[in-house]
Amino acid sequence: MDGEIVAVDGNHEYEVKVEGLQWRLHAEHNFKAGDKVNVLLRPEDVRVEYIDDPHPDQYLVGTVVERNYKGKTLDSLIRLPSGMEVIASEFFDEDDPSFDYSLNQKVAIKWVPGWEVVLPHEV
Repeated sequence: MDGEIVAVDGNHEYEVKVEGLQWRLHAEHNFKAGDKVNVLLRPEDVRVEYIDDPHPDQYLVGTVVERNYKGKTLDSLIRLPSGMEVIASEFFDEDDPSFDYSLNQKVAIKWVPGWEVVLPHEV
């Protein structure tokens, strides 16, 4: 995902604007405020949840546009309002009622903090 460094907090900690929201992220690279970056996420680190959290500034909102059941995992393609698409790969649990997302359903997207990779934006 495209991002921009908003603030440098020292010790490789940054405030990064991604998809209109600000996130505190760690990066091994040295950035300065205003730098464009790419925030990379592995599909298995993306968490998809129903939108029931009263704090919409702490997650991205997207629409489920595709679901692929692969035995042990369910891969979901989620389109953000910007048009960016995110793949989430979650272990399938048929007994979990909060795991059955419908096509065209709006969902919340989060990721495991610290598991993102922040790289300089390549033009």
